[in-house]
Amino acid sequence: MEETPSRAGGVGVSTRLLRLPAPAYSLATLVLLVSTIVLLDLGTNLSAGADTASGLGAPLSDADRETFAVAWLTWRAVAAVAIVVFLFGLAAGVYSLVGARRSGLVPVSGHRLAIYLVLPTGLVIAVATMIITGGGRNPDIPVPLLAHRTRTVLFTGLVAAIPWVALSWLCQDRCRPYRLRPWGRDTGILGFGELTRLWQRIVACLGAFAVAVAAAVLTAGALRFAFLAARPQCAPGYEPPADTVPAGCVSDFPAINVLLYGAAFAVVGLAIAVPLIASWRSAASEWVDDQRPSDVPEHDETWTKEKDRLTVLLHLDTPVLRNPLTLLSVFTPLITSVLAAFLPQLGG
Repeated sequence: MEETPSRAGGVGVSTRLLRLPAPAYSLATLVLLVSTIVLLDLGTNLSAGADTASGLGAPLSDADRETFAVAWLTWRAVAAVAIVVFLFGLAAGVYSLVGARRSGLVPVSGHRLAIYLVLPTGLVIAVATMIITGGGRNPDIPVPLLAHRTRTVLFTGLVAAIPWVALSWLCQDRCRPYRLRPWGRDTGILGFGELTRLWQRIVACLGAFAVAVAAAVLTAGALRFAFLAARPQCAPGYEPPADTVPAGCVSDFPAINVLLYGAAFAVVGLAIAVPLIASWRSAASEWVDDQRPSDVPEHDETWTKEKDRLTVLLHLDTPVLRNPLTLLSVFTPLITSVLAAFLPQLGG
């Protein structure tokens, strides 16, 4: 069943929002962005420092305070952009998930949909609990409640991923050979139109993942930038001014931390992209094979040419690991982490 404009989004409220003029979206985005930048700075006093018992967050000298103020504003701006991206991603994920279900693209029951939403939600709660109870390491930055500020960005991103994870699982189930589907066995082999719409959903899922990962990794790089601005003595190759006593580093924030952050997301991206794309390719191959008339031999020359044409049309001639979406999911966090790790050096 094809999607219609009136049903693609799902709910009446979203339809009303879509009818707003373009300047309203721009103004709302700007207000949200500026508000987030301000909220991330609440309670900050660069002259007082963070005053933590661990020795982190000592006040800055007058010479370092101005430099750090710029770096801290940079982090807040990057973090605010990330939060806005996550919020829009959350709204888009819910919109796409509801639209896919109402259009019949993923004809799943409300019970199964609830399960597919509860599972990633439980995973997010588990990760958040481990981070909160474990404490984690925060860089030596003179900002009170730094952990709360950084966790706000992280937890917003995790929540935004929930509908996209559920949608990717539903698409993967839908693309299974029809005899192996946990639901929808009576729908038979997927048609070309369904395959096209499922591929659009898969592109949206992996694209949302790539954008969210880039935002998260850049935020980590900007935080390292702020750390090195606050504690320049911790920068690689730092040489203290003459006739001064070198200051020590209470904590460190090496570039490898950001690189490992990106590598971890690359592994997650690979784990998400490969099964999802492989399932769709399986369904597409099933459709191609089904196009051969029953009275035509499998090795008929005319049918072989037609099969090759359909294979190229659906890009089934490209291996899974060389698929552009797979490469996007893997290399986006890697490339972004490399750029973010050396952001302080690029900034001088």
